[in-house]
Amino acid sequence: MGSGFSLNKFLYIIIILIIAIILTGTVVAFISGKSHIGSGVRVAEPAPQTTDSSEEEQNVFTALGQIRTTTPFSAGSDKKVTVILEPWFSYQSTDPAFKEELISKRQKIKSIFINYFTGRSYEQLRKDGEALIKQDLTKQINNELVLGTIEKLYFEEYLFLE
Repeated sequence: MGSGFSLNKFLYIIIILIIAIILTGTVVAFISGKSHIGSGVRVAEPAPQTTDSSEEEQNVFTALGQIRTTTPFSAGSDKKVTVILEPWFSYQSTDPAFKEELISKRQKIKSIFINYFTGRSYEQLRKDGEALIKQDLTKQINNELVLGTIEKLYFEEYLFLE
């Protein structure tokens, strides 16, 4: 019975040490300045139903759904980063044929997103920033469209999983 008591005592000591190491590591990370609370959080964009309306009526295209892809290996690194995004965009609703074009080119538009992110490293994407990425993607999508153009690109979801 004495050995059971010492085993329990030993396990309690191990648990306390693990908790102490985790807490110490967390405190050191924040004190050293390498981690900042909320540093990886991006500003939320408006929901597709609440876009700014100009004089002409705007429609939103949300049929692309969630897109998952990976970045290539970075120079000097052996890690790929998974990118998860859920894009949507606004367009002028004056032409119903344009909506049909968007629907028929849905897969092509998705491939534009996939090719964009698989062609750039995680470091390059972080350096370029979300605004430049959206600008590049908007231009590429508009180059594929014949009957109209998209007005503004939004990301409902935009995550990098390391």
